Amino acid sequence: MNDTKQQIELFDKIFNYFIEHYINRTQKDKPTKVLFEKMFNVKYDIAQEAINLVCEYGIDLKLLKAYKTGYGNYSVLEMYKMSSINFKDQGGFKKYFKDKERLIKQEPMIKIVNNNTQSQTQTQSQSIEVTQIIKSFENELTVEQIKELNSIIKENNTKDKGKKITDKLLSFGSNVAASILANILTNPQIIGL
Repeated sequence: MNDTKQQIELFDKIFNYFIEHYINRTQKDKPTKVLFEKMFNVKYDIAQEAINLVCEYGIDLKLLKAYKTGYGNYSVLEMYKMSSINFKDQGGFKKYFKDKERLIKQEPMIKIVNNNTQSQTQTQSQSIEVTQIIKSFENELTVEQIKELNSIIKENNTKDKGKKITDKLLSFGSNVAASILANILTNPQIIGL
């Protein structure tokens, strides 16, 4: 199963089964790689890999709580009902990856313009790729939080923009802002610039 579309569809099927089993309690069979191998007609190892990825994304998106076993595979402890159902209703993993792809396609550039005035005027432009900085944000924020920040950044009112961004980051939790800053400051690809 190399097709990304098929993988995302499998993620949604597994996630939906998790909801039916852990939240709605309509599926009695415990979700396992053996069950998913039979249900979704995929190989045993692909089913396990998909379960692990759904759990990793689910933890990051605060949809579920899971633990990693000694073999490196995840097992779900609990599903967060409201966030899981909202995620499913808003398009699930298909929409999540589509939104993430759209954010990545936006040009990750910062343009710095220095104007030096002497007896003549000289303009120097430098462009610095900020892919690593964007990754620092993506590692700590959800797609919705990134959208909220983007809407502030795109506002025409530059007067209070810095304060609004600071307030928005702090509203996500002080640990989030500190983690983003730590990721940026400890990334040798950024500091090496």
